[in-house]
Amino acid sequence: PIDAALIGEPTGLHAAVAQNGMIILELYPEGRAGHAARPHLAVNALDIAARDIVALHDLCWEPEDPHVGAMTLVCTQIEAGSAHNVIPDTARIVVDIRTIPQISPETVIERVKQTVRSRVHVRSNRFPPVKTPDGARVLAAVQAALPTAALFGSPTLSDWAHLHHVPAVKIGPGLSEVSHTRDEWVDLDMVRQAAKAYEQIARTFVAS
Repeated sequence: PIDAALIGEPTGLHAAVAQNGMIILELYPEGRAGHAARPHLAVNALDIAARDIVALHDLCWEPEDPHVGAMTLVCTQIEAGSAHNVIPDTARIVVDIRTIPQISPETVIERVKQTVRSRVHVRSNRFPPVKTPDGARVLAAVQAALPTAALFGSPTLSDWAHLHHVPAVKIGPGLSEVSHTRDEWVDLDMVRQAAKAYEQIARTFVAS
């Protein structure tokens, strides 16, 4: 069995003690195809999609989590249309939702269904939000090794989602803000500092 874990993600060597979960939805607006010259004879799936996206982005989610703040929902992809002169009868919208413990996945999905006209398909609902347990030995070891490390909540997903039954802290070199950007980089001095910190954290944890 695993007693504790360090999740090696770019945190600037600060300690993430909470992490959002994630739900991915696919929305399928259903219209009626027609010729672009006769829009009154068709139902444009893109019109439905546009209204659904605006309605979803206008939603407010409460309460907030003390570590990661408010839950977020954002539409990240849309696909529709086959030709410039054909009104599409269907489309696909991808919705990325970063969840918090205070709002259940079932509540989120049901609210989305009540908000949109599109048919809702749940692509993924297997990554729950996670947090470091109060009084966790691994967090005490992190704070002993890095006494200036700030505690914060992380909105980005990581392998911590697979270890939600294990006391863990997400911590590592690099800045999350540059992840998945062009010319992504990590400061080498911070990498060397992290290697020493990981060893010290492990030794402190084992000795505690």
